[in-house]
Amino acid sequence: MLHPRPEDASQLAYALVSTTGLMGVLFGWLLISWRVHALIVVWAYFQHQLFFVLSHLTFHAMFVEHEFKDYSLGAQFAFIHHQPGQQNVLSEHWCEYRSTWFFAGPALRLHTFTLLVACYTLSNAQTVAVYFGVWLFFMNVQAILQEYFHVDLKERNKRFMSGTLLGLRLLESCGLVNFEGHKKHHHHDNEISARPEIETFTDMWCPGLNQLAVYCWNRKLLKLHQPGQRRMTTACHAGWLCFAVLMVLSMLCLTV
Repeated sequence: MLHPRPEDASQLAYALVSTTGLMGVLFGWLLISWRVHALIVVWAYFQHQLFFVLSHLTFHAMFVEHEFKDYSLGAQFAFIHHQPGQQNVLSEHWCEYRSTWFFAGPALRLHTFTLLVACYTLSNAQTVAVYFGVWLFFMNVQAILQEYFHVDLKERNKRFMSGTLLGLRLLESCGLVNFEGHKKHHHHDNEISARPEIETFTDMWCPGLNQLAVYCWNRKLLKLHQPGQRRMTTACHAGWLCFAVLMVLSMLCLTV
């Protein structure tokens, strides 16, 4: 069963984080050069797609190698929503689920790392604030998208605020949201712990990233599996180390 942790999921904390992200995207250009702001928005978008794919690969490796009781809260949500008939768990526990993207153990460590590196490498405090706000915005968008995919069309008006629903529909109409790809990802829900080959890992447009993720999972990670060992998860941790280096380098580039 899901183990809720209310202290990680207060609505006030979530509201503050989501508002910070929205302000970073909408009004960041008032604090810094609009060119730098545009660069941050574009780069943070692609950077977050890589973050999502790494998270996705890590969760699926955990589904194969770990027991449910050892999962993080975010991984518990991910596992349950892969069970037939349980897809609504994300929207039914929306605040707690979304908060795992910001406040649960691994996410909190990542955000702390990001903020510390940003403060160290970016001498301009306003640039740090905008960068971090934009990063939180895309984190929130990705979290809400997971709910959106699994809510019936007739229920979406009840589940989402009008502004949120308009933004999600705009993303979908622009082709940035891969609705069909997400449905393909759930084709193997009945065998999620049995090392199935998976066709798609991305939910949003990012050239070449899904092909890379599918290759890593089907051709590399699955071959690492050994009963009783956690070689797949260890390989994912190495990927996170590379991601951390990429974040540092990207912030250094913003100081040039």
